[in-house]
Amino acid sequence: IGRPERLYTVTISVMAALKVLFDDNWTSVYFGLNLVWTGLLLGMLCHSARMLEVSWLAIAALLPLVLLSADFMYWPHYVLSDTFFAFLLMLAVWWLVFTLTRPNPSLRVRSALLSGALLLIGLIAFARPTSAPYAGSLLLFVLLLPLAVHRWRPAWVGVGLMLTVVVLAVAYGLLIQIYLETDWLGRSRELGSIARFAGEGRVVWDRPETAVEHVGGWLGYAQVFLVRFLTFWSPYAESFSVEHLIANAVITLVFLCAVGAWLTGACGSERAACSIALLVVGMSCAAAVFHSVVFIDYDWRYRFPVIAPLFLLSMLLLDRVAVRILPKATVGARRA
Repeated sequence: IGRPERLYTVTISVMAALKVLFDDNWTSVYFGLNLVWTGLLLGMLCHSARMLEVSWLAIAALLPLVLLSADFMYWPHYVLSDTFFAFLLMLAVWWLVFTLTRPNPSLRVRSALLSGALLLIGLIAFARPTSAPYAGSLLLFVLLLPLAVHRWRPAWVGVGLMLTVVVLAVAYGLLIQIYLETDWLGRSRELGSIARFAGEGRVVWDRPETAVEHVGGWLGYAQVFLVRFLTFWSPYAESFSVEHLIANAVITLVFLCAVGAWLTGACGSERAACSIALLVVGMSCAAAVFHSVVFIDYDWRYRFPVIAPLFLLSMLLLDRVAVRILPKATVGARRA
């Protein structure tokens, strides 16, 4: 398990099984499975929203934005781990929504639901090397559930997350400076690459226009960390068309509005809804932090897994805000 390649175990096992079953046609079958996984992912997104009592109108208002998402339109066309991993992650979120919305489950049912969640977290952990922030967030969420996380005030959680990002940026800058000033560079291929990319100011892989010019030192490396964190949420490259940039901006704006509504407490005090909202925000921040440490892959490839959970958050918050501002008669008809 000491090598990152071991963390591809689940995905490689799926590919190996397809190669045994379909020989040279396995790539075509895998491409077909990408489409199946995408369809199931969207189905779980809608079903999760319905289990959280989100109206069909809120779902219908935001689901078409999937067609604007470069992630959904682009990555399923390739024989890569991305679509399968995004499916596994949404399956885990769906399972947790299912678990939290069960009315008074027995001890046996709770044990089965918990075992299923831990199994899915294990599959995610060994699906690809960048799984750490997702598997870690899901596991931490499961461990914190007995602490009534749905009662945590979103505004204070948001402040805590931002302070954590700043502290991590400073720690990253100091560690990179120490690493580069010692003879440790050759001891680890992975750590050596991380340090070298920080020294180069690299933000997005193979997108040199996104690089950060800095003077070095811990403050410069901390700057690279923070720029990566912000860039993770704002896909922009010189070669992107105007239509591509507008689509990215619309989706990012929807996600920002959802997080803003969450920070104001729009979820109310519902256990399932507030818990899942906290999970999505925390998991998304963990993914952004992870790639702030390493780098952002070409065309924001590794942002794909959090897109569906963020759509779920957006649907949930749109529904809860609508409940507050629409007349009661309209809300009643909308929820029918």
